[in-house]
Amino acid sequence: MRKSQRFFVYLRVGFGGFINRKEKNMINYGLPYQGSKSAIAPWVISCLPPGDTLVDLFCGGCAVTDAAMRAHRYKHFIINDISPMMPSTFVKALKGGFRGEDRWIDRETFSRLKNTDPYVALCFSFSNNRKDYAYGKPVEPYKKAIHYAIVFDDWEPLKELCPDVVDAAYAALNGVSDRYERRSRCLAVIRRQLKKKCGLPICIRKASSPRKPPKP
Repeated sequence: MRKSQRFFVYLRVGFGGFINRKEKNMINYGLPYQGSKSAIAPWVISCLPPGDTLVDLFCGGCAVTDAAMRAHRYKHFIINDISPMMPSTFVKALKGGFRGEDRWIDRETFSRLKNTDPYVALCFSFSNNRKDYAYGKPVEPYKKAIHYAIVFDDWEPLKELCPDVVDAAYAALNGVSDRYERRSRCLAVIRRQLKKKCGLPICIRKASSPRKPPKP
């Protein structure tokens, strides 16, 4: 996988509450997008006829185009969508335009920038719908605290909100630089500490199994 293409996995997984599919060796194709064809993109590509150019109409998050590029099935690609943000963001990502992006976006910033900033619109919207903020008001401070701990190694927000968790989480993440691993360890610690404190099993959703492609 080319370095520029790693962004798509990183963008979906690296921030906020996005699903970590690395644990099950799953590949996320294209941008995080509501109704993405990522889960069936390889199957779609296998059904397409050979040629020099792929025309991806209604491309959405460009999952099909991304899969085709990785498979080296075509030499040229034409992508189109009713939302200009999607194809332009895909091209920007291919050029490394989001490398190093790690901002935390609060509710007010989301409302102000969601129509102009694709990182804001895609990474911090509910189900990547680009319209509604991802987190409810009671949850937002905790999501921010975890983001700061995982991404910035800043533990003060988490210490203020969850003093019973922060020491164990810091110890588990100390010296770990990979964000996938940091997120996984942080969730494991939170689950373990809450279970210990409350005496009840804590359910944290894990990556769902990939959807099966329709039969031809």
